[in-house]
Amino acid sequence: MTSEIRYRSAHLSRQSVDEGARIIRDVSVSSDEPYARFYGTEILSHSPGSIDLSRVTTGASPLLFNHQRNELIGKVSNPQLRNGKLYVDLKFSKSEMGRQMLADVQDEILTECSIGYEVNKFEVDEDEETYTATRWTLFECSLVSIPADYTVGVGRAQNQPQEISPFMNTDPNQRRRSSNRNSAREALPQYPRARRSF
Repeated sequence: MTSEIRYRSAHLSRQSVDEGARIIRDVSVSSDEPYARFYGTEILSHSPGSIDLSRVTTGASPLLFNHQRNELIGKVSNPQLRNGKLYVDLKFSKSEMGRQMLADVQDEILTECSIGYEVNKFEVDEDEETYTATRWTLFECSLVSIPADYTVGVGRAQNQPQEISPFMNTDPNQRRRSSNRNSAREALPQYPRARRSF
């Protein structure tokens, strides 16, 4: 499977701010809500064992600004899964940029966050056009000025950053006829077909 970083965003929902430690605690950064992608509907499983959080638990998951690797503003820690959502703590750097970002969050200037992640295993329901990530790895969290989910596209490849424009039409009949969608699906790794019950 090709190594590819995807983005998904959420409103910055936080429970408490520890100003002395420069930590925003219990931030909801992802959920199992379906997201429209240009190849179909993507669902991130949040069941136990579905998320590889090893980078977070070992202190290797950065807090970035707008997913820019050279704009490090802190670290991500203390991951917890509750009710189909992933919560983390965001610790801000003592650097000038880190302090400014924390102040902007407290002033509600920055209100959106986003995750960078890699899907390791999909289960595909071709009838429903859903792609459920049953195993995925969290790489980083970012504070963002423009949330990635507003453009619902595949993110940037790890080895060569490049934005890929999404196919936004929500009519399933038109999506089936779309050459853009067919090309995108051909590029996806093929996994055993799975059915989803409702």
